[in-house]
Amino acid sequence: GMRKRLIVPENHRGLLYRGGKFERELAPGLHRWFDFSRSTHSVLVPLMPLQANAVSVEIFSADQFSLRLEVVPTVKVVNPRDYHENQPNDAARLPGGWMNFARLSNGLSSLVRDRAASRTLDDIVTSPGSIADGLAPELGRFLPGAEIEELLVTAVILPPEIRKMFTETERARR
Repeated sequence: GMRKRLIVPENHRGLLYRGGKFERELAPGLHRWFDFSRSTHSVLVPLMPLQANAVSVEIFSADQFSLRLEVVPTVKVVNPRDYHENQPNDAARLPGGWMNFARLSNGLSSLVRDRAASRTLDDIVTSPGSIADGLAPELGRFLPGAEIEELLVTAVILPPEIRKMFTETERARR
């Protein structure tokens, strides 16, 4: 019971805490230590790029049309300790444990709304990816210890009345 071991897989880092204080970072491989006071715990943090859940953002275009965008960020942890220690206290109870992207979702929604407000509906529909261009560095402040590698706009969802307007206009043109 006093002897502990942890296997850290490739593309991961282990963090070892003793008595609630950070002791050391563990590289890939087998690690063993003694826990006489039964006060150690370890955390595994993946370092490979991972896609967060799609963030659905309700926006208004510059010409006051309402629509919804779905944006998927790809996140890579660059400083495991900084990332882990800046997570909310309830992160361990979430599916995936350490991967809590709530702060990222809120920041992403805010930045996308601001960016979309300066574009017309036509601009957004014809090149939805342009809304996400250049936002990744700005999002870094919402995830200490991680960086956003990529932002993909996966869907532009128009309300039924606007979809109907687009199809009627295209039908009339043809």
